[in-house]
Amino acid sequence: MYKKMIPAILLLLFLFFIGNLYEKPKETTPPSTSKKENIEEMDTKIEIDSTRERIPIQYVPVYEHQVHAYCDQCKADITGNVQAHLYYSKANGGNCTSVHYEEIDIYVGDEPIYLD
Repeated sequence: MYKKMIPAILLLLFLFFIGNLYEKPKETTPPSTSKKENIEEMDTKIEIDSTRERIPIQYVPVYEHQVHAYCDQCKADITGNVQAHLYYSKANGGNCTSVHYEEIDIYVGDEPIYLD
């Protein structure tokens, strides 16, 4: 008895799936022809999305003002360890005895400029 029902069940399942595969056509409204509706559509305001990523239009180099110490005899940059340089120079028979300081600008990166 069940063997006779299997082809009918398969046919129903087949028809069910075929019917769901094809979408029903959506009802489309004809385009409006009145001038008043077209003018109202054109008068809509355009809003700028504030969550969009800001893209820089230019980069400006950024410099940091620093003071560096230089040995007068060996011309080494001894910033941060002036006393140690002079001590070890004397201890090893060197003649480093004086230091001069220079103010220099060190490049630290670029700052983006945005168009607002």
